[in-house]
Amino acid sequence: MNSNIIEISGLDKYYDGNRILKSLNFSVSSGEIVSIIGRSGCGKTTLLKCVNLLEIPENGFYNVNDTIFDFTNLNLAALNTRRLFSGQNTFLDKADYLGYELKTSIMKIRRKIALIFQSLNLFSNLNVLENVSLAPRIINGLTKEEATELAISLLNKLNLRDFEKRMPYSLSGGQAQRVAIARSLAMNPDVILFDEPTSALDPELISDFVELMKHLQSEGITQIIVTHQMLLARVVADRVVYMEEGELIESGTPEQIFDDPKDPKTSSYISKVLLR
Repeated sequence: MNSNIIEISGLDKYYDGNRILKSLNFSVSSGEIVSIIGRSGCGKTTLLKCVNLLEIPENGFYNVNDTIFDFTNLNLAALNTRRLFSGQNTFLDKADYLGYELKTSIMKIRRKIALIFQSLNLFSNLNVLENVSLAPRIINGLTKEEATELAISLLNKLNLRDFEKRMPYSLSGGQAQRVAIARSLAMNPDVILFDEPTSALDPELISDFVELMKHLQSEGITQIIVTHQMLLARVVADRVVYMEEGELIESGTPEQIFDDPKDPKTSSYISKVLLR
């Protein structure tokens, strides 16, 4: 079996006719922690959305946990030039237009690759226990009792033992983040993607997040983190990837990227951000 849990080649992604990701090649080993850095607007978050297929690329070959996709020539141009709405004025999923077999495979991948957004997206009308137990019931078919037992065990694991009945608005940034992680773990993912996970955390809580990521890694979970915090990228990652204008410019260990970058673009970016 391939040691890479994710292999992507020739990835193209367009928004409104603009090419956001450009023939990008990207791979991640099983159990690895990868930090993606780069200027705002360079395509980092778009890459995360393509990794778990929340966004469907126009071109590219995927091998995700030995499930192979070929998105080349899917002709999604028509879907990208108009806004698609359902009867409730919500955006339709482009996966609905790709045929039953491909859509089914995409949905399976989404269940195994969790994406935790910067805003966390907790359900504001549900308490902590309900937030964590909902998806296992709706998607995985667990009974209410089974989903509740699973949720309580995960909340205990993440030091949220006394928070089951709390509502999201009453949580601190660090508490809400751990609830979002518990909700993702409830789906038993192979990979967790983090988009700017420490932006709402006080500095002293960042070390707690690093410890949590290392713990998840010890349990075999692969993690990809998009961050503007260079110290976090350096401390937590096994490998750092620098992106610029939709392209992967350089990849290496934190020491290589921050202390001895090979590409002038990487060097220029690192020298500027470290002076801030």
